[in-house]
Amino acid sequence: MKNQVEALSIAVQAGVPVLLWGSPGTGKTSAITALGEQLGLLTEVVIASIREPSDFSGLPIVIDGSVKMAPPAWAKNLAEAGKGLLFLDEISTAPPAVQAALLRVVLDKTVGDLKLPDGVSVVAAANPPEEAAGGWDLTPPLANRFCHIDWNINTEAWIEGFTNGFKTTKIKKLPKD
Repeated sequence: MKNQVEALSIAVQAGVPVLLWGSPGTGKTSAITALGEQLGLLTEVVIASIREPSDFSGLPIVIDGSVKMAPPAWAKNLAEAGKGLLFLDEISTAPPAVQAALLRVVLDKTVGDLKLPDGVSVVAAANPPEEAAGGWDLTPPLANRFCHIDWNINTEAWIEGFTNGFKTTKIKKLPKD
């Protein structure tokens, strides 16, 4: 699992969208939030499966006679922070219409009419289709926007973590420009 955490860390720091594939209950969410803490990043967790397409494409509002696509609070929080981690959890249970709305978010980091700062990284987590609760396969256009990492943990490490507490893997920070 150390190599998986290191690959996740490098992808996040390099700004490459990454998708963790793993069985339910294997610590994907915990690892991602711990990584955000270690990197000092605001982490906004958005559960894709319970969202509507407008939560990613923006809600239409009229301002001065023009229609603008207003972003949700989580996107505004990331924009105000200037850097952060957008964590799209349960992405494999998001319906196709939501997956379509995520295309621009993952590739262009644009939510509604709001462009997220370059310092925001996108991470998603998914369960394999055979283990997802009522899930859909990821559409090829969405799947192609991510670096995919298989999230596997061995039984002994899982038992050890639940018995004695999970140890936080020390991450390597990439050099600044």
